Amino acid sequence: MSGPASKKPRRESKASIQLQKLATSARQQRERIRLEIEKLDQLPVSSSQDVVSSSRDVASSSRDVASSSQDVVSSSQDVASSSHDVVSSSQDVASSSQDVVSSSQDVVSCPNSVLHLSDPTFDTKLPFPFVGQIVPGRFQVNGKDNEKNWFYVGREKFSKLRKKFERIRDSPQHSSLTLYGTRGYGKSHLLAALVCCLAAREEKVVYIPDCREFMIQPIPYIRAAILFAWADDEIEQQRIVALDNQEEINRFFQDQNDVVFVIDQLNALEKEDGDDPPTINKKADLREWLQGLQATGKALLSSSANNHSIHNKAPKQSSNELMNVYGGLTRVSLRSNNSFVKRDASNYNLEGNRPLVGAENG
Repeated sequence: MSGPASKKPRRESKASIQLQKLATSARQQRERIRLEIEKLDQLPVSSSQDVVSSSRDVASSSRDVASSSQDVVSSSQDVASSSHDVVSSSQDVASSSQDVVSSSQDVVSCPNSVLHLSDPTFDTKLPFPFVGQIVPGRFQVNGKDNEKNWFYVGREKFSKLRKKFERIRDSPQHSSLTLYGTRGYGKSHLLAALVCCLAAREEKVVYIPDCREFMIQPIPYIRAAILFAWADDEIEQQRIVALDNQEEINRFFQDQNDVVFVIDQLNALEKEDGDDPPTINKKADLREWLQGLQATGKALLSSSANNHSIHNKAPKQSSNELMNVYGGLTRVSLRSNNSFVKRDASNYNLEGNRPLVGAENG
């Protein structure tokens, strides 16, 4: 005779089977991403040469600036009363120029995949690096596509983002980097592309692509993200499958090292007009929980420009660095000879907003 007691093990067994399938899906998706990034690394740098060439031009210009600054130093020595100020100013210019030279050298030494993903004339499809059920609509993934491929157009800011985040990871003074800017200008696509690159390098990257969806069912959502992060370790995945509450997840991360958290749409956890008290409290609790998890590694975050709390606290919170993202795609991305435009002009609106036209800046 069946009753409530007999139904409970069945429900638990069904849930366990679903989690095992999710773990398998994470391993398969991570392998697809690895193969796609390897293809980009092996793809000759052709159209991306413009990016490298531009960086060399910047380096050359910066050397001219450095040379000019040295002339100013020399001239300033003849003027005793103001020489110290001019020398100091010229040294600042020279130092800035050296940073630009260094930056250009980093671009030249980038893997081919990074050069392609930074090239505004390049477009590709990448498997989406999240195995939960809901993929954010701004990625325009076909529901019938089991690989969850999404369309990516190169952005010049990608190489800058990669370099900045690598600096954050190496810095004992910084814990996070936040992409901050107007909604619809490519922050989510930049983050997802970087997650793909990190995953291909077998980094442990916990990617939460949509904080609004995360807020609905936080434990299953983050568990799916953790399964993807440890997709290369089937033994650890079995431990992850059993994580059932915040306390267990906290203990799991306390045992880990070098974890990267990538959290998109962080502004969804901010108080909004019309929120009732339970919603306000839930958002605050989840925000605090995520901040606590980030303390076990480094974080890459994104938030819209209307999230004033991030912008206001940035100058006071030196451990977090801001990277402004305005302007979206460069004009070259929308040229008529670009296969992106030929194939589907509706994709101009890559994040559910207006066409992304204009030079990248900010």
